[in-house]
Amino acid sequence: CWEEDHEKIHVSTLVAIYGGLTSAAILLQEPRFAKEASEVKQFVLTRGLTPSGALAKHIDGGEEVDAALVHAAVPYNMLD
Repeated sequence: CWEEDHEKIHVSTLVAIYGGLTSAAILLQEPRFAKEASEVKQFVLTRGLTPSGALAKHIDGGEEVDAALVHAAVPYNMLD
């Protein structure tokens, strides 16, 4: 695992997975991938936020954030 802490689920990794699934859904015209992307997004927005409402570094991770979370906006457009 490339993550610095392999015991935790990193929101930035989930954002990248969301981006890949979204692109695959469009390129392959596969609705199943769009559904999976939507489920990843919902998981992040449900369990991947800090108590103050920002994207957290880890799922259920408290106030810690990470610069890689900018990818949620650009290029992956999770935060539309």
